[in-house]
Amino acid sequence: MLVGRDHECERLRIVLANAVQGNPGVLVIRGDPGMGKTRLLSAAAESASDLQIIRVNGHEAETDIPYA
Repeated sequence: MLVGRDHECERLRIVLANAVQGNPGVLVIRGDPGMGKTRLLSAAAESASDLQIIRVNGHEAETDIPYA
C-alpha cells in the first residue's frame, strides 16, 4: 500500500483501464530522487497482471542525447 498516493494511483489505474479497453495513453511521472516514482510504477505494474509490461531505464550518460 502506498500511503498518501491515492491521487497518483487513481491516475495510473485509469490509464491502465483505458489501455485494456484499447485506448492507450501516456502518463509522465517525474519528481526528485527518492520521491517514490519507482515504487509507484511497481505498484501499477503489479496491479496490471492482464497486461504485458515493458520497463526501461535511462542512464545519466544519455542526458545529452536527444530523445534518449
